Amino acid sequence: MNKKDLKEKMIVTGVMAAILLPIRLVFFTYVSKYWIGSVGVVSIIAVIMHILVTKNKLGKFGRMYQNQTAKIRTEKLGIRLITMSIILIIYFGVSPYLIEKGNTTYLEEKEFYFKVLKVSNDNLITGKSQKFEGTIPYEKLYRNLTVFQECERWLSILSSITNDITNGWTLHFYTVGFVGQIEYLGILLFYKFRHKIKK
Repeated sequence: MNKKDLKEKMIVTGVMAAILLPIRLVFFTYVSKYWIGSVGVVSIIAVIMHILVTKNKLGKFGRMYQNQTAKIRTEKLGIRLITMSIILIIYFGVSPYLIEKGNTTYLEEKEFYFKVLKVSNDNLITGKSQKFEGTIPYEKLYRNLTVFQECERWLSILSSITNDITNGWTLHFYTVGFVGQIEYLGILLFYKFRHKIKK
């Protein structure tokens, strides 16, 4: 990969992210609160972009876009992007599940640690030493969990606390990211196998 190619990749990726992510967030926030209602937004923008590029309506950026989409088809880059997209779909899909587990199965522990975090933050701001009074029930601390269950427990608690601190925007972002990545994967597959479709 030379400097010109790297520059093109950064410009195309940056411009597409600057266009698609805000549109997705605005649509999800003001048009449809249900993720299924926002399916198709990214695809519509991508189709419009593809049409404009093929008609040479986007000038220099259009040529860079064509170069990079061609590389998706002819280089290993396409496989890497598809793999990364699948990983992100799994991540964005699992994260809301963890938040929900933190708000249900591990609610008592989450609330405990959230209060501890709040007291620690208040102490840091005020400079005072305020003790937190409260304990987690014994069985909550010392249960027989496998390593996987213990990881799930802590990730659920941390994810749920983070979502609370951000007033729900973390879950909002995961939902938007999940739907966006599904559509992005579809776009990648289209460009990856477009030459086969033409045949």
